[in-house]
Amino acid sequence: MKENSTLYTYTSNLLKTDYSKKSLFERTIGKFYTPQFICDDLLSSIPKPQDILESNTIKIIDPFCGDGRLIYNYIFDNIKDFKKIRSEIHLWDIDKEALETAKKHLQDIINDNELSITLSIQHYNSFFIDLDQYNGYFDLCLTNPPWETLKPDSRELKSLTTEEKEQYIEKLRTFDDKISALYPTSQPKIKFSGWGTNLARVGIEVSLKLIRNRGKAGIISPSSFFADSQSRELRKWFMLNFTIEQLNFYKAETKLFSRVDQDTCSFIVNKAKIDSISLNINYYNKNLVRETFENIKLENLDDIDYRLPNYFGLKAKDILFKLNKYSKLKEFKSDEFWSGRELDESRDKYLLSSNGKYPFLKGRMVKRYGVFEESTLFVAKENRSKLPKSLDFYRLVWRDVSRSNQKRRMKASIIPPGIITGNSLNVAYFVDNDLKKLLALLALMNSTIFELQVRSVLSTSHMSVGAIRSGRIPPIDDVTSNKYLMSLVEKCLETNGDDIELMKEIDEIVCQEYDLPKDCSTYLTELF
Repeated sequence: MKENSTLYTYTSNLLKTDYSKKSLFERTIGKFYTPQFICDDLLSSIPKPQDILESNTIKIIDPFCGDGRLIYNYIFDNIKDFKKIRSEIHLWDIDKEALETAKKHLQDIINDNELSITLSIQHYNSFFIDLDQYNGYFDLCLTNPPWETLKPDSRELKSLTTEEKEQYIEKLRTFDDKISALYPTSQPKIKFSGWGTNLARVGIEVSLKLIRNRGKAGIISPSSFFADSQSRELRKWFMLNFTIEQLNFYKAETKLFSRVDQDTCSFIVNKAKIDSISLNINYYNKNLVRETFENIKLENLDDIDYRLPNYFGLKAKDILFKLNKYSKLKEFKSDEFWSGRELDESRDKYLLSSNGKYPFLKGRMVKRYGVFEESTLFVAKENRSKLPKSLDFYRLVWRDVSRSNQKRRMKASIIPPGIITGNSLNVAYFVDNDLKKLLALLALMNSTIFELQVRSVLSTSHMSVGAIRSGRIPPIDDVTSNKYLMSLVEKCLETNGDDIELMKEIDEIVCQEYDLPKDCSTYLTELF
């Protein structure tokens, strides 16, 4: 990778610009400018223009160009090649000020180097382009689409009047409805309260539709695209019609983006399906040290919802392969097993109180095999018919929010009937209220083997029900028949998860239940 590939004064000045102080409008359109490291890393693997050229003129587009830094860098890095060919460069963006910056500096590099480039600058919303005109038109697309999820932000709306709130929400809803109609493939599997369109996902679809057959695209995106359950349909379309040629992941701890706390990726694709190709995947840790996994075969994608293996999945792929003989948790029938969430404490009808009949449990109170503190909150709603049916069951609960840099992300325990949980906890129970099966499931889900499975598909700070239900487990009746294991789990709950050695012994036995050596738990703990 070229460390100092861009020396032009304009670029260094741009990188000093503080784009992190975002207005409400900027948050909505997702204004996150590409850091130089990711820009250089992506462009170092993009083919030279003459290797992409199909006719006598190469056509290049950035439909979400911002200040134009991606295409500017690409031209600068390949200046000698651009002097030999004709080029047609298109820059589109909704931000007029950023477009003016892009135009000025792209025109400067064209004039200073006497390049044969036709520059087209368009100020409009790229989500509403005329695809009949531009579908498959370009040889190369380089872009970083908006990152925001469309939904009103209560923190932002506090500063608006009632009338301004109504107008803003109405405009946002209209915008969402139009995008949903134009790009159904990019829509999330489930929308909560009618919201959830992810502009980064829609931006990927827009960008890929712009390139011709066997054309190239280099895209920057939150890495959750390759893992979350909400993006399955878009990933399926993507995997079946495009070939990934390069994939780079950057941990959130690199802090490459100002005020962006999520894992990021960049990838290069070819608009052609080449089944024989193998993939190289690069992972950058918080110190930007790269680890490369070579010749990764993408197989059985339908079975894993077209997810790509992340760092943990690749480091322990041999162990994961051995687990394929077991059934997934989601294969429990709905009439015997339930998982989901109970109450959203932010809703008015579930106001919390300092006293009441039903104690209320938050995610931060739960740890592995226990709780940190007794609840001092209660559900004020006394109408029993409005409360969840799961209230009558022994339930396994686990934290919803858990950062990827934690040593153990899965933190599960068991709660008795009569306690209600909020949306910071996920819940599961057996319909027959069999406590032994729940104890067995607790041991499995708190194990390093299950943790590995979850980590291999997660790329956000949420322990989603979908990811958990994709985990594979040995036959639950076989686990419950291990009386010694069951006694250890009961003892661990009695000691409120404070006996580390006891939890370690449980983990080693669970490894053997998975037909794996018990020292797997030590290896995986060190890996995490």
